Amino acid sequence: MTMIVGWLHAERAFLVSDTAQTQRWEPRWGTSSFGEAPHETSDGRFVEEGAAKIFGLGSATAAALCGASTPGIEFVRELRPYIALPNLVETLVALGERLETELGPPFELLVVRKRELVLFKSSEPSRPHRIDPEQVIVLGSAPEILKDVAKWAVLRGAQFESPEDQLVLVVSTLQLLGALTYLPHFGIGGAFYGCFADDDALEWLRDTLFLIVPPVAASDYSGRPPYLKEVGIEHVLIAVRDGWVCRTSSVVDATKDAAIWVLVPDLAPEQESSSVVEGGWRAEWSREVQTIMSEKRVRYLVLLSNAYAQLTVLDLLHLVPGKFIARRGDNLAFHPDLIKGFQSWRPSAGEGARLHFISDRVGSPTQPPPP
Repeated sequence: MTMIVGWLHAERAFLVSDTAQTQRWEPRWGTSSFGEAPHETSDGRFVEEGAAKIFGLGSATAAALCGASTPGIEFVRELRPYIALPNLVETLVALGERLETELGPPFELLVVRKRELVLFKSSEPSRPHRIDPEQVIVLGSAPEILKDVAKWAVLRGAQFESPEDQLVLVVSTLQLLGALTYLPHFGIGGAFYGCFADDDALEWLRDTLFLIVPPVAASDYSGRPPYLKEVGIEHVLIAVRDGWVCRTSSVVDATKDAAIWVLVPDLAPEQESSSVVEGGWRAEWSREVQTIMSEKRVRYLVLLSNAYAQLTVLDLLHLVPGKFIARRGDNLAFHPDLIKGFQSWRPSAGEGARLHFISDRVGSPTQPPPP
């Protein structure tokens, strides 16, 4: 059970995934990074955050897995040496037919390679097919209403020229669903993340800090700048490196060593120990990730309401420094009107949801912060 979203736009292919997994052993965590308690299914299994489902396979290639993880991961391992062959569909057909008797429980893969997006189903190994640009594919166990929200987010993101902006908008919208709905009940949840590919490279979600902001009446404000460390504003930071999903969360533990708390897309050959893979990753990325986590120097800052369908995304790379956010040592201060307007907003007739994207980038479809 999972939620995978795939689409094509402006000669790029996109993937987004949740990080929940369903297992038979007892939950390892009290909550997910966004505060979701584990869910026990009717057959005694447990749904909790704990799986990276997008596997980087090359400079401009990745695959997202939905369904049975063991045969699915083994299939991706088998696919990786052949991923550069000219015809991706024919490659998947040949591999699927060769392994058909060994595929085991059913799974699905969405594979992006450069500007191409292909769906493979183990139940129909000879019939993988390319996804058309007009299609938005949503795989997994989400109910139709949540799938419709994902498709709406993709269409909304299409107004952005920047693929990074498109990706963070879809991820943030799905994360908002998690703040408003108990997603583990549907077998999904945890942190959402994603990637996109073009002719040159595979790019992951830019470093993003999510703030889970409770509603507060406008009359309760003192007028001073609110700070990140104030009670009531929980935060979760997501940084993706080589497909490893690194998280730090004040919901779980404000002192957690974030660079150690990672979700690993494990495609290491059986003869290569996990400690070797992890050691190589840490040698390359650990210090950088630790610095980002401790200093919270991110590309995007996202305000999520935990009561109403609203979010605000700030593109910190393309905002005048100090315009809405200022640094105070290891803390962040926000312009009072930004938080006040967000927390005091209530939906009115005809306005069931509200989304702001704030950036000074020329040509971005930005909106001003709420008054």
